[in-house]
Amino acid sequence: MTYCYGWKQNGKVFMVGDTLFSNKKESSKLNTSIGKYGIYFVSERASKIFKIENVLIGFSGDDSYINDILQIFDWSLGLQEITDIFKSICSSFNNSALFELLVACEINGENQLFHVTPNKYEIVNSKSIGSGSSIPQLTSTLSNFTLGFDFNEDDSRAILSKMVAFLQVIIFKNGFLDYGVGGTVCGACLEKEVIWNDDILYFFYAANVVDKNTLNVFIRDEFVLTGSDFTDVNKLFATLLPTKNKSIDGTFIRKVNKIISTGRPRYIVFYSKVYNCMYFCDLKNELQTNIVRIYYKRGRPTNIELLINPNFSRDICSRESIERINIPVFYVDVKKAPPLSREEALGYINNLDDVHDKDKIYDIDLNEYKIVICNRIDIDPIYLNKLSNLVLIDFEFLFKSFKKRYFHFIDLNLDISNIYVLDALNKYIYALNNENIDNNFLIFYSNENSYKFNNIDLLKLFRAQITNASWYNFDRKNYALNVYSNTCKLLQDYYLNEDYFGLNKLILVMDNKELNEILSLMPAYNWDPMEADIILIKSHKLETKIKEPITYYIIDQIIDEMFNISPYNSSLWDSYKGTDYEQIIKNQILDEIN
Repeated sequence: MTYCYGWKQNGKVFMVGDTLFSNKKESSKLNTSIGKYGIYFVSERASKIFKIENVLIGFSGDDSYINDILQIFDWSLGLQEITDIFKSICSSFNNSALFELLVACEINGENQLFHVTPNKYEIVNSKSIGSGSSIPQLTSTLSNFTLGFDFNEDDSRAILSKMVAFLQVIIFKNGFLDYGVGGTVCGACLEKEVIWNDDILYFFYAANVVDKNTLNVFIRDEFVLTGSDFTDVNKLFATLLPTKNKSIDGTFIRKVNKIISTGRPRYIVFYSKVYNCMYFCDLKNELQTNIVRIYYKRGRPTNIELLINPNFSRDICSRESIERINIPVFYVDVKKAPPLSREEALGYINNLDDVHDKDKIYDIDLNEYKIVICNRIDIDPIYLNKLSNLVLIDFEFLFKSFKKRYFHFIDLNLDISNIYVLDALNKYIYALNNENIDNNFLIFYSNENSYKFNNIDLLKLFRAQITNASWYNFDRKNYALNVYSNTCKLLQDYYLNEDYFGLNKLILVMDNKELNEILSLMPAYNWDPMEADIILIKSHKLETKIKEPITYYIIDQIIDEMFNISPYNSSLWDSYKGTDYEQIIKNQILDEIN
């Protein structure tokens, strides 16, 4: 059982529903069971609103029926009229089967809402299904709430998000677990295609704004994602479509965690059970506004700080209501504010004692960092979803470092035609990550004929060995600027652009002094080798041009690995070259190489 409400308005069909599953019998399927409330065993584990092609479906009932229902849709969509599919569903189950469907689809150019049960189907303008339908005044209150929507002012996603937030607050206030209703609320709308509600951050506060809990709700690729400081647990609610759930992999999980932890909400909703009024605020995905400033401290775990404007704090504690279901809703006018660092913003807080970690350094909003790029590289988002580690190589820097290291070992007469480039890079990067994750490479170079050394074309040699790479040829005049600006953009996208959130780590094989500025803005956890997501491979500390304390390793060690010289023997050569022991060390290294 559940609660799902659908309605048709302005030529569109909307649905909202919870993520709680309930059953009058305890079932092994309730593997995240909250417990027994009233007559129901309940668990929160999936969204019951889902789409197949461009048909939107809301499900209520015993989920043992769902696979058979989905199979009927899979076999029939595109081959039969939708009403014939409903007839097939009605004839496939006993009249006593426990399920109901809300189905939104287009028929003859018009969006329609159907209510389907095991024994009949019908077109409706609005309908609620599930055990929550028996909650007094709930459906009538939601129906009345739709009358206040202005389609000239708001688009469908905004209207849907308002209804989702309204239902979420009603459930938060009342519980409803005795009805088998609860958990996270989400929604979808069928207009020309199916769209989902926008990102919402809930701010639940007590008698004062200091004592609070937050709940993030995002929907991506039809999965409901939540993160809350109620439990300090991030959750991903699957869909009722088994084939969709198979798309969950390590890259997707990394992406999900970043979205939940640091996603920029479109809306923030303030609510207190003490005052019982809801405040709906459209942030337009801005972190710094006239009512609230949002700061993140990325790490494991990521901390979020919301600094509320003192005037707004007083305002949301100034109204009270005794309504149980029809909770008053106020829409707040939100404007973008000039950016302030968290340290600056704390200067406007009346009582700093209320800030529990005021001495910690929070991240700078990289969205405010403007980058001018002469020749921007484009990476296909589909390609990004297949990547784990992304290694950026400034081949000019690598080539010069290679030559320098070769001459350091000149007395060994090294054969550079037999070096193992990719093996050395992968071996070293695996050691940095302490895990076996695929590496993909972006390699910048200029004038492919300028990398020949000892009659060996190093660019050609590297290219032959590094097959999982994209190569970018920049003109010599603007080479340094293009490498710098594109690297800056990739660093910014890594933290802001969701297309990049599935990446594990960014590894920069370069040493450009211009990078100090953008690296100074990176989250502080990148100073810690055990946590860092950004790793530098650069010159040693006496020669490097990068002074920011980002986790780094020495390029010389990777090149030595290409020569098949171990760190131990390399250090001996550094120590005894030019001494009476040089020949002994030389023979030891040659034995190792051969």
